[in-house]
Amino acid sequence: MTRKSSTYLKVIFTIAIPVTAQRLVEFALIMTDSFFIGTYNPAGYSAINNVFMPYFMLFSFFFAISQGVTIMVSQQIGAKRKHLARRFTETAFFFNCLLSFGYLLFWQVLGSSVLKLMGARGEILGIGKAYLGMLSLQFISAGIGITANASLQADGKTLPGMISTIIKVGLNIFLDWVLIFGKLGFPELGIMGAGIGTAVSAIAGDAFIAIWFFKLKHFRVRLSGILQPVPRLFGSILRLGIPVGMEYFLWTAGQTVMTGFINRYDTVSSGYFLLLTNFLLLAMSLFDGIGVAGLVLIGQATGAKKPREARYAASYALVLSQLVCTAGLVAYLGFPEQMLSIYLEDTAVIQFLVPLLRFYGFACFFKALNIISGNSIRGTGNTIWMLYTQVGGTIFIIATSALFIFGLELGLFSLLLAATLDEALRSIVNTVKFYHAQNRLIRLQEENTKQP
Repeated sequence: MTRKSSTYLKVIFTIAIPVTAQRLVEFALIMTDSFFIGTYNPAGYSAINNVFMPYFMLFSFFFAISQGVTIMVSQQIGAKRKHLARRFTETAFFFNCLLSFGYLLFWQVLGSSVLKLMGARGEILGIGKAYLGMLSLQFISAGIGITANASLQADGKTLPGMISTIIKVGLNIFLDWVLIFGKLGFPELGIMGAGIGTAVSAIAGDAFIAIWFFKLKHFRVRLSGILQPVPRLFGSILRLGIPVGMEYFLWTAGQTVMTGFINRYDTVSSGYFLLLTNFLLLAMSLFDGIGVAGLVLIGQATGAKKPREARYAASYALVLSQLVCTAGLVAYLGFPEQMLSIYLEDTAVIQFLVPLLRFYGFACFFKALNIISGNSIRGTGNTIWMLYTQVGGTIFIIATSALFIFGLELGLFSLLLAATLDEALRSIVNTVKFYHAQNRLIRLQEENTKQP
């Protein structure tokens, strides 16, 4: 292994490992919340499922803006323009806090109406409204936490985000147990207690990462700078972030339509689709950190005008992600019954899902390739391309899943097959796009160097 190779691997692992741990902890949080709520009241599980889709569909725009912050700040750091990196961060703090309070008002005032549009009625509507009213309190601090984490990632510091997430999850598990069931002398609040626990733990995690960030000496973000934002800079962040948000929205919309298709074919299968999707999300948790590392390194290389370095970073990230998928495939092929039995008791259902889970083990390779190549393209500052491919992908996945379900009657396998074909096509297109663009920039630099 060359010195350059070992350096790249060290930097990628330094960024990726905390992000991977963070994603795994977040996945555990989702599973724990579902377990506590479902144990307390089975109707609560349906209620939070009604809340989950619209809530996180809109929340995805917030995370998209954070990617815009990470890209712009990383490029300024790479170009050694730390003053401009600081101004981007200060401006992002101001406007993200405004957006956060806007989200809070929206869900407090219109949350019930959104749930009604989702079709929630009776007890499900009442439970969902109570849960959402408490859950949305997390937006009191979300703007601060998301901006601090995005700026730290741009600087290659992902450990604070991991610790913040561990704080959120640990506190949330404890508060769920105490507030849902009324332990340690607290009143039994049921599903509302779950919302309170999640909101309080989120605020605590945001406070931790904000304190860590504001103690950094080399950024030196100033209160006066936050109170004097530069709208033009936030416009640059939005130009990068909005396409990412639209991309997330379209992906979620495609998943929602597919779920509607399978509901018309077989309502029981929609629950199995959600379960299998959770296993895919678990696999994503393992290589998503590598994608974040690639985005940060490529953003810094782009800012420094070093396309060859950007190409190296993407290549190492791609190879590492495929190695992770290979390890995951071994688990999916070797222990599918044991993995499914964590959530299911019916032996017949487990045996039915085993080949589908194994199929998803192979699908992870394309998912990883798409995530790494997509983050590589975003790192260069081109987020609109990924939106274009997602538009095509959403149309493709809806058309093919409809054909497979209603035309070929492939049942639940239809959704897995359509999703895998979509990921395979887009991953190939995005990988070719990234390397073509970087090779062109390298040739231009070489030609300029040769000119007298």
